[in-house]
Amino acid sequence: MKRFLATSGALLMGAIVLSPLTGPCAAQVAARHAPHGFNLFSVQQDVDLGRQSAVEAERQLTLLNDRTVDRYLNQIIQKLAAVAPGARY
Repeated sequence: MKRFLATSGALLMGAIVLSPLTGPCAAQVAARHAPHGFNLFSVQQDVDLGRQSAVEAERQLTLLNDRTVDRYLNQIIQKLAAVAPGARY
């Protein structure tokens, strides 16, 4: 239980630390969305923006290299991706 709480705390701290990096991207994305949520970016533009953001985050942040956390996050991501509308990445 302590390990789970420590992992949860680390994930929360990571989200807090990453939030300033995601702010401008979120604003850019919102600015390009039509009023009803239609994405004006192409799939390739979304992929490119994600890759650029990942490179920037890796340069600026200390990354946690933990297989347990990676597995946990990948499980969550796979569940979300399975039900997400739109393009499959």
